[in-house]
Amino acid sequence: MLRIIEEMNNTTKTVISASRSYQTNVQLAESAKNMLNKTLTLGQR
Repeated sequence: MLRIIEEMNNTTKTVISASRSYQTNVQLAESAKNMLNKTLTLGQR
């Protein structure tokens, strides 16, 4: 029973880590998109 709990705990940690990595990547992509849009706006002036 303890083994099952340990495995569930490890799985939960892995899922949380993956979720944080995904969120970081989404924020990075959003920042890159915003910078590109601002660069394009500067080029239009």
